[in-house]
Amino acid sequence: ARTMSPPGWYFHALAMNKYLNGDYEGAIEDAGHSARNGSAVGLAIMAAAQGRLGDVVAAAETLTLLAENSPATMRDPAAEFRTHQVVDTTINALIDGLAMAGWKAQ
Repeated sequence: ARTMSPPGWYFHALAMNKYLNGDYEGAIEDAGHSARNGSAVGLAIMAAAQGRLGDVVAAAETLTLLAENSPATMRDPAAEFRTHQVVDTTINALIDGLAMAGWKAQ
């Protein structure tokens, strides 16, 4: 709240932290700041949180946006997360949420 006009990536760690702590609505809110600009990481976190909440309609819409904005991330979200130095335990938790959202490994 104290940072004026933060870039979208600023919210990635905040969203991941909320996701890992079970605050999926908070994760969606934070991820939405970067997802608005088409961030693959933001969209993936958002879809994973929507999947955890069982909101399959919203998750399907977010996965469609992810596929349009970053087909490579849609194919291999773990690789995208690794480029941002996300650790494997966090990646696994996010991939589980993406699977709940309807994402399938290709």
